[in-house]
Amino acid sequence: MGVVLPRTALPPSNINPRMLLLYGASKIGKTYSLGNLDGVLTIDTEKGTRSIPGMKVEINDLSELSELIKELKKPENKGLYKYIALDTLDNIVRWIERHICRGTLTKDGTPYKSVADMPYGSGWSQLRDKTLELIKTIADLTDHLILIAHRDRRVMGENQVEVSIVGLDLPGKGLKNELVATADAIGHVYRNDAGELRISFIRAEGKEEVEAGSRIPHLENKDLPFDWSVIYK
Repeated sequence: MGVVLPRTALPPSNINPRMLLLYGASKIGKTYSLGNLDGVLTIDTEKGTRSIPGMKVEINDLSELSELIKELKKPENKGLYKYIALDTLDNIVRWIERHICRGTLTKDGTPYKSVADMPYGSGWSQLRDKTLELIKTIADLTDHLILIAHRDRRVMGENQVEVSIVGLDLPGKGLKNELVATADAIGHVYRNDAGELRISFIRAEGKEEVEAGSRIPHLENKDLPFDWSVIYK
C-alpha cells in the first residue's frame, strides 16, 4: 500500500497517553492508586500490591517476566487488559543490568559487576536498548502502558548526605532521555502540604533534573489531584 497524502487536517488519534510514566518518592501512594484503576493488570516487582485489590501478578526476575509476556501474547489473551502497569521500572532495569553483566566477561574471564565498567560505553547502550525493547514489547500488548518509577535519591558531598532529587531514579542518561522522549506523558507524583496526592506534568524551567511534561493536551502543563478519570478521559 502506498503513502496516502492527507488533504485536510486530521484529528488527533490519541486523546489519552498510550505510554504514561509516573515517578515519585517511595511509599507515597503510586502503587496503591493502581487499585483504583479499573481494567489494569499490575506487574508487581516489589510485592507492593498484596494489600490492595486488583488484577496483579508478582514477578521476581526476567525469566518470570518473559513467561508472563508469552501468556499475554496468546491469541485468546489479546486485548484482555485495557491498561498494563509495570511497577516498578527501577527493578526491571536492575534485572536487565544483571543479565547483561552475567553475559559479558572481562579480560580476566569474570563477569562485569556493573554496566558502567564496560569499555566504550557499551554497557550503557546495551542497557538502554534492551530496556526500551522490553517496554515496547509490553506496550504492544495493551492500549495503555503505565510505567511506575521512583524519585532519585543520591549521596552527595564530603559528608555523604543523602538528598532527594525531583528526577527519575534510572541509570544512564541515554536511557532516561529516550524514555522521556518516548512517553506521551511524564508525571511527578507527590503530596502537598495538606497530604493530598497530586501529579504534576509541569516541566520546571531551569531544572534539567526534573522530568515532567505531556504531549496530551488535557494534561499539558497541569498540576492535578491524582485521579485516573482526569488522566484518562
